[in-house]
Amino acid sequence: MASYPINEFMIEDELELYPVNIWHWGVKNNYQCFLHWQDSQIIRMNLLPTETAFVTRDCISFKKLHYTCDLAVREQWFVEAKNRGGWKITVAYDPRVVDNIYIRLYPGKKMAECYLLDIDHKFLGCEWTEVCDYYRRMNEKKQALRTRKIQSRAKLNATAQEILKLETSQTEKVSNGHSKRSRLNDMRLHRSAERTVERKEQAWDLTQSSADSQSTLHIPYEVVVQPLSLDDGYVAPHQATEKLRKSRQIKLNNDTQ
Repeated sequence: MASYPINEFMIEDELELYPVNIWHWGVKNNYQCFLHWQDSQIIRMNLLPTETAFVTRDCISFKKLHYTCDLAVREQWFVEAKNRGGWKITVAYDPRVVDNIYIRLYPGKKMAECYLLDIDHKFLGCEWTEVCDYYRRMNEKKQALRTRKIQSRAKLNATAQEILKLETSQTEKVSNGHSKRSRLNDMRLHRSAERTVERKEQAWDLTQSSADSQSTLHIPYEVVVQPLSLDDGYVAPHQATEKLRKSRQIKLNNDTQ
């Protein structure tokens, strides 16, 4: 209050220029010229703390609550904010209740009362400390939820990576071992099949050969009748079984060639 007008009596009394000191000094010294009558509402409004609010396209926003007033509607503040962008205003508020805030007009001589929109009616009758605590808790919950989501996503990704790594490793092991074993088994089976075919192709079917020989082979022989002789140089004629044996041997030799 450096610009407040003072006189020599104030200087003499070393009056500290605070509103309450000036008031008490004026009452004590009966200086009517320093005492002014004002509406109690205006006095109360000027004693309230002030902070900055924002005029937006939808409302007057103050400490995350939404207000409106007749002055703003009448002068189309919200339409102007929509077309040209919002702006800041100074408002007074009562820390004990959030129902209303006040816009000072004509250097504290008048005020425009703002009231809560329906969207924030749940806060009617609350103190500003309660509203601040509510939004603080909401922010903490949001932050905790965001942290849990990040941790959960990181844990999920880590688990997925571990599973993928394990599956890849097991697949490679199984694939490598199984492939080698499969190739070896296939080679063994192939060789065995080849040997089986070779044995079947190269084996002698003696039963079939015997049947063929018996069905197609005719061995004529003649019976030689010679007179009995006691001569030592006598040689008995060949028996029929001997000729049959030799004939079969020749047949087998021809089949194998």
